[in-house]
Amino acid sequence: MKLISIAFLFLIFGCNNRPKTETNKIEKSSKQVFNKAVTYDTLRFDLEPDIRLFTALAFANISGYDYENTVMTRERLDLRNQLDSILPREYKEKISGTYKSTDGTTFAAVGCKSFDLSLPPNFHWLPDSATLITPKYRKDEKFTALLNEFYLKANIPSLWDRYYANLKKANYEYAPYTDKAIDDIVKFCRINENRFDSIKIHFNICPFMQNESGFTCASTKDIYIIVSPRKTLPGPDAFYHEALHHIVNPMLDKHSTELWKIKNASNIGIQTRQKKGDFYLGLDALAAESLVRTIDYVLRAKHYNWTNEKTIEEINNQYAMGFTLMPFFFEELKKYEKSDLTLDEYFPIMIKNYDLQKEKNRWEKFINSKKY
Repeated sequence: MKLISIAFLFLIFGCNNRPKTETNKIEKSSKQVFNKAVTYDTLRFDLEPDIRLFTALAFANISGYDYENTVMTRERLDLRNQLDSILPREYKEKISGTYKSTDGTTFAAVGCKSFDLSLPPNFHWLPDSATLITPKYRKDEKFTALLNEFYLKANIPSLWDRYYANLKKANYEYAPYTDKAIDDIVKFCRINENRFDSIKIHFNICPFMQNESGFTCASTKDIYIIVSPRKTLPGPDAFYHEALHHIVNPMLDKHSTELWKIKNASNIGIQTRQKKGDFYLGLDALAAESLVRTIDYVLRAKHYNWTNEKTIEEINNQYAMGFTLMPFFFEELKKYEKSDLTLDEYFPIMIKNYDLQKEKNRWEKFINSKKY
């Protein structure tokens, strides 16, 4: 059983450079926002805004990506209005819905594919890029043709110049927490402290996708962590969730035989998850997302002074959304922390402790309670 998650794709290209034609403008504006007093490991992290991501999500927003689970950010509304005023009606009608026809119907699909492209003004698939692990992310030429045409018609260089400084400022507010976030994860999961030393982690705060969202993709040398603007002050928690996928997903792949022994666990709460779409319906995706979210909250409790009541409240909120493995993982992680095993070593023990009837009863009691 191969673990497949829409937010965990394998790509190969980094985003260290920007188009030469814009270098002077960008360097000039960056002096206004870069705080020289803030230091971080530049060999390990890259906080530069990525024009490929910006172009791809601008295209998605004007061609049909209208979903929002709260209220659109000011920046997203502004970008959509800018594009609406720039692009002719005939062109907007022509591209309507086309972001969904690029082998992916979500912002994460479009965003991840952008990192597999060359820099503009001539987007093309990189010849040495990795094979994506899900067939829906094929490198279709239609996508690059649409993006190249859009780049010119929307005058992306001008829009990029308009948004770049604020995007950079938002990213660099997280510079003091880069190493802290990774160290928190390494220590909790008890993995080799050098696990991420040969990986470049590219981090972007992106206000052009739905709130309370994020995605991650990776190659052998690069990890991309893209998240929407946070409600809380900058801190290591912005990195936790997506970075944890790069520990949890491979671990679950390794223990797929053990995980499959509780395959019926995915039936609990499936109707609730179905209401949200086609995500997390299978056991592999549900287990990965549930474990990542649970560890995320445990880390916040450890490093953000969350009370036990606050942590349980947040876990119950996710449980109500159909992440029905979270209370079980939360209880098991308490046992794990008392052990001297690594998370990888403890996971098979965790699965052996799973009681399907107990979890069915827990869910029934929960959905029948007044709080739900």
